[in-house]
Amino acid sequence: MKKNILLFIICLTTLTTFAQDCGFDSSNSEKESNKKMDWFVKELPKQKMVVTNDKNNIPKQVLKQLKCYLNGFDIANPDEEHQSGCGSDGKTPSRHLTLLAKNKNYIVISYNTYNLGIASYHIWIRYNKDGITDFWSTSIGGGLIVDSKFDILNYYTHISSRVKELNKFLTNRS
Repeated sequence: MKKNILLFIICLTTLTTFAQDCGFDSSNSEKESNKKMDWFVKELPKQKMVVTNDKNNIPKQVLKQLKCYLNGFDIANPDEEHQSGCGSDGKTPSRHLTLLAKNKNYIVISYNTYNLGIASYHIWIRYNKDGITDFWSTSIGGGLIVDSKFDILNYYTHISSRVKELNKFLTNRS
């Protein structure tokens, strides 16, 4: 039982925990992360983002940096086969894209994984021709579902509210 709890805690760890130098700042202090999140929540609504939900729209340099940062970045488009449990055949992507929105300077990537339940991961990036210039990421238990009523402006505030609630809960427990 203790082994399962430890595995569950490891699975819920945010993307920034095992970071390496991949050409961009991926600071993982809570204060810095919250500051970056607030900056993105302020900036992203000003951007005209196009929702493509196609992994092929990730700029090559950004994809290269994500592969470095995450020690690989296999992801399936919303309509493609993906892993739906703890088992892996080594060929099927472990990430299931739920949102990809971008413009010439920003990209928002959200995806679900299905291991011990569903976890959604959110990556907000500002980039240029050289790659990632600003980066923020988080993971939240429960999946993101994008449907025809999806509103990207509500998405930004919803994610930041969930992260702030979780941080408040964790702070009060310590």
